[in-house]
Amino acid sequence: MIARITDLRRHNVTAQGIADRLNAEGWKPPKKPVFDAPMIRRLRQRRSLGTRRPIWSGNVPREGDDELTIQELAEHLGAHRQTVYGWLRRSKLKGRLAQAGARRIWLVSRAQAESRTSTRES
Repeated sequence: MIARITDLRRHNVTAQGIADRLNAEGWKPPKKPVFDAPMIRRLRQRRSLGTRRPIWSGNVPREGDDELTIQELAEHLGAHRQTVYGWLRRSKLKGRLAQAGARRIWLVSRAQAESRTSTRES
């Protein structure tokens, strides 16, 4: 089943699409009658299958190639997403909010973040 989910996701099928296909193919979750999108998202997260950018993050209006979302910056620095968010809240990093549909997404300059984190390490 994990291989099937991975294959469907590789073909850009959404979580709801994956749930619908698994249900149609006769797969059954252990504690519920059918699969749903949140179940697929949690399963992918637990199995570390969610390494790609979320679909909406590619649609964030960026001012340049240097801007990264909190999640992208965390992966780039090898830090946890909440750690990077904490830096923003404590003004150790400066960022800006961008609108992507109904979502508000924090964007941070990669160069500014790297210079701030490298001075913190020394």
